[in-house]
Amino acid sequence: MKKPKFLPEKPEKCPKCGFSPMGTILYGMPAYSEELMRQEEEGSLIIGGCCIVVPSPTWECKKCKSQYFSEKDKDEFKLR
Repeated sequence: MKKPKFLPEKPEKCPKCGFSPMGTILYGMPAYSEELMRQEEEGSLIIGGCCIVVPSPTWECKKCKSQYFSEKDKDEFKLR
């Protein structure tokens, strides 16, 4: 596993490539809707899948696929 990148809050654009918007990763099995599909297409929402592994990234860039963790999740890394 690469060294995790932590951020204090969701950035407006990707810190690596500058793409905007930065996507929030949604885990689980969401009920698809027009709004969900629109958000996924624009990149503000990333479907993360139904298998949740702890720790899991919070945000992802749709363009370069860089993933970032919330600083609130740092304690989960101490458990590994």
